[in-house]
Amino acid sequence: MIANSNSYRVPSEEKFFLDLLNDFNFPFPAKRKPAEMRRQIVNLMLEKAEKSRLRRIILIMDEAHRLTEYHYNWLMDIYNELDRKKISMSVISVGQEELLSRRTFFLEQKKSQIIGRFMTHEHHFYGIRTIEEMKLILKCYDDEEISSYPVESGWSFSRFFFPEGYSRGERLEKDAKTIFSLFSELRKEHGVSADFEIPMEYFAFSIENALKKNGSHGNQHFWLTSALWKEAIEMSGYVESEIYMALV
Repeated sequence: MIANSNSYRVPSEEKFFLDLLNDFNFPFPAKRKPAEMRRQIVNLMLEKAEKSRLRRIILIMDEAHRLTEYHYNWLMDIYNELDRKKISMSVISVGQEELLSRRTFFLEQKKSQIIGRFMTHEHHFYGIRTIEEMKLILKCYDDEEISSYPVESGWSFSRFFFPEGYSRGERLEKDAKTIFSLFSELRKEHGVSADFEIPMEYFAFSIENALKKNGSHGNQHFWLTSALWKEAIEMSGYVESEIYMALV
C-alpha cells in the first residue's frame, strides 16, 4: 500500500488518517472521529494481509521527510493493532535527505520504539550514473516481455513508436552512449559541476519526449538522431533542475 505524506501547518490525527484512506482509494465521510478512521485503516490492512501467506502488509510512505514524531506515533498505533492480530507491518519511508536528519534526531532522543519499527535500516537511492545503468533502463523500452506498449499488445515501446527502425534492428539500448554523452555535454555547457547523476524522472521525461515527438504519432522519423535526443533532453527540464539545485 502506498501513501503520500502531506504537509500541514498543524498536523492532526484526523488529517493524517483521512489522507491515508484517500490514498488507499477508500473515501471516508468527513467529520468522523480519528479512532473510527484508524479502525477502518486497520481493517483495510488486515483484509489485505490475510490474503498473504506471510500475513504481512507493506506500507510505503512517500515524501516521508514531512513526517513528525506525532505521525510516527499514530503509525505505531496502527502497527500495534495489527501486531495484536498477528499481522506484520513493514513501513518503507521514502524521502529527501531531511529524513536521515529526522532519524538521527530520534536516535539522539532515544526514541527506540520509532527507530525499531520504522527506521531500522537506511538506503540511499541514486540517479543514473553510468552508461550500463542507462542501457538497463533503455532495454526495458525495447523488450516487450519486460514492458509492452500498448499494454498486452506484444509490442515494445520502441517498436510501437518506430516500427520501421525497429524492424531494421534499431534499439534504444544502442543509443545509450550517445544519450550519456549528451547529458554530459549539456551539463558542461551550462556549468553544472555537481556529481554526475540523472534523476529517473528527467531521464524518463527525455525518453517520453523523444518517442512521442519523433515517433509514428509525431514527426514520424525513421529513428532518433543525436540532435533529436538532445532536443528531448532539453525539453525534460533536467538542466534547469540541476542549475536550481546548485543555487539552493
